[in-house]
Amino acid sequence: MVTIRQASENDKPVIEDIMLNVVNWLDSTGKSQWTKEQVSWQGLSRYYSTDNLYIAYLDGEAVGCMALVDYDPAYWPDIKKGESLFIHKLAVKRSGTGKGVSNALIHFAKKECKSRNIKSIRLDCHQFRDKVRKLYENEGFICVDERCLWGKYHTAFYVWHYDDVICHYDSLIDENNDPTRDPKPLQEYMNKWDGQTFIDEMQLTADKTVLEIGVGTGRLALRVCGKCKNFVGIDISPKTIERAKENMTAFTNIELVCSDFLVHNFTSQFDTIYSSLAFMHIEDKQSAINKVSKLLKAGSRFVLSISKCQNSVLDFGNRKIKIYPDDAESITAYIENSGLLIEKQFDTEFATVFVAVRQ
Repeated sequence: MVTIRQASENDKPVIEDIMLNVVNWLDSTGKSQWTKEQVSWQGLSRYYSTDNLYIAYLDGEAVGCMALVDYDPAYWPDIKKGESLFIHKLAVKRSGTGKGVSNALIHFAKKECKSRNIKSIRLDCHQFRDKVRKLYENEGFICVDERCLWGKYHTAFYVWHYDDVICHYDSLIDENNDPTRDPKPLQEYMNKWDGQTFIDEMQLTADKTVLEIGVGTGRLALRVCGKCKNFVGIDISPKTIERAKENMTAFTNIELVCSDFLVHNFTSQFDTIYSSLAFMHIEDKQSAINKVSKLLKAGSRFVLSISKCQNSVLDFGNRKIKIYPDDAESITAYIENSGLLIEKQFDTEFATVFVAVRQ
């Protein structure tokens, strides 16, 4: 179990030990990042106090640390003090790698965001360290820039925004609320928004590539992956994506992405794109459908289910989530404006379903 606490003055040698362990390992692999002088307390204290530093313990052993500050004028000069938190010097000893320590530190930083009423976290990392970048991207961080600083430091810049929707769906996983594991009566209830008729409209075949927007824990994906060549599912909730990976281990033709559909850079087009009950979380629906149109191959299909409910808030008792209700008339206009042709429109008990084709 990983526990995290703020450092004290007595922890300076502990922090040095963690950082030095990482520096020595990086040097041994030919991927040097920090010097030993930079991670000595003399070097660290130029930028941080012990109040800025947090230590992660795994079964009582100090194995990780990070600095968490609210101002970084050197790398983020346009961000005013207190507008964002910044993660620096996230490091995990070799004895703690592969055990969720980095994720625990990031989750701690997210909780600090909420407790301090700060809406974002920013960080930078080496542009060509793919594993490190994947760690942050899987935690919902979005790359906003890539630059070579001072002619020698290839740097990727990432931002994570505190989002009530992300926190809500992460909380559902913490509460073990997973539609794929619901009893049959609840699964049948969810089918009233989509179900087999919805899936049939995708016209899936074994040679097709498929994208689901708002994959969730895989409720629909589990019924789709076995009927197509390749499947990509995207969702903004890190914990939801992790649960989807657990639920879909039987499939080898899947890629699950934690990112915002509107900003994610897809590298290929798809034969089928579908979404059910996700567009209520998208404010700029025209931009979303325009992007769908661009991602579809010629002759390919977009199948969309929108709820008939027009409430602007999802009320879960202990939390309320602002949403952007869909209406059939507006969605029709958005689809037509995108250049897609509506082939079919029909109602289920709780939803309206659109089937559109790119000509």
